[in-house]
Amino acid sequence: MIWTQPLKGLPLWQWLGNSLSNQMYPNPDVRSSLGASVVLALMIAVIIFVLFKKARTPFNSFCLFGGIGTLLMTSSFFPWSAVDQTLLGKIQFVWRLNTYTSLLILVSFSLVLGMIIPKVSLSLKPILLLGLVIALIIS
Repeated sequence: MIWTQPLKGLPLWQWLGNSLSNQMYPNPDVRSSLGASVVLALMIAVIIFVLFKKARTPFNSFCLFGGIGTLLMTSSFFPWSAVDQTLLGKIQFVWRLNTYTSLLILVSFSLVLGMIIPKVSLSLKPILLLGLVIALIIS
């Protein structure tokens, strides 16, 4: 029998702290986090989604709320101890959800950002894109 660690999610505040400080695995008890760039992309996507009605398409909504939903499933809100002895426990499913969480959040971010960039004046587009690239490199 293969030994696996028990599944458990982090409390949201601890997850947020680990993500913003880019501590993917802060201790021997492997924990999940996504990194600062994904958390910042989530915050920006939510703000744009709320402020710009044009950004609220069905696919954008699916990506944003799907990302938030899978994020909440990787936290301590979901009772991972109930599925610990199932197949989900054997494949360490809670950490595999992070892939879908980051994918959905980053797709949502790129979609909503793509909807508001055409509204920005032509001279500000290169500055905005350069700023985004620098922010992603730094984070």
